[in-house]
Amino acid sequence: MKRNYVLLLVALFITVAISSCNGKREKETVSKTDTITPLKNDGRTSLEKLGITRETVTDKSEDPKAQALILKALSILEDGINDEAIKLLDEYTWNQPDKYIGWFMLGYAMSEKGEYAAALPKLEQALKLKPRDENALMYSGLCHLKLNDLPQAYADFTNVIRQDDRFALAYYNRGQVLAFLEKFKESIADYDMAIALMPDYAPAYNNRGNVKFLMKDTTAACEDWKKSIEMGNSGSLKAYNMFCKKKK
Repeated sequence: MKRNYVLLLVALFITVAISSCNGKREKETVSKTDTITPLKNDGRTSLEKLGITRETVTDKSEDPKAQALILKALSILEDGINDEAIKLLDEYTWNQPDKYIGWFMLGYAMSEKGEYAAALPKLEQALKLKPRDENALMYSGLCHLKLNDLPQAYADFTNVIRQDDRFALAYYNRGQVLAFLEKFKESIADYDMAIALMPDYAPAYNNRGNVKFLMKDTTAACEDWKKSIEMGNSGSLKAYNMFCKKKK
């Protein structure tokens, strides 16, 4: 029975969401079976949503060569993750090891590329320099979750919530960790909080529906999946069609 639960979770769950820490709370999400169109697109890049812009990166007191490196890396990352930006950030952190921004951007770039194990030491260094940073904690939690280190992922997202108890996506992410730990009641409580804080975020309804389904409350699960679909989340269609549509 436990193995079946895990298989269903892998099939149905949407991956972790990361958002900006500036008023923001949105990030494109991808399910393990379908690509979901971003629910909101305000024209900003992912880094902008995290509060990282040319203005926030610029440091006139810094060595001009170092500034050129990080600004060029930022420009490249705004167009998408690639190896050139990672090389530039490697060089920047080598020359400026005491600068949080370089370590975070390097960890961010590696995690966005899917290099989660390589990203973690960079994010850990960023957190040594800025221990309460929500961006670094959220990406650290993502990497730990992707690497199946569920206790540490839980700790990272909990640390974010301790600093900002209205950070909807931290509850959303922790809800997913709890679901994988099969702590279903606690998971639903976190999804309830995410929805209360961000009622227009369809993936939260999808994932809460998944957990309700695993708790054998199919009626409630179907209600959440239906709500998710009505909000434009096609990632809920597979489960809804399979378990909710009455067979003729």
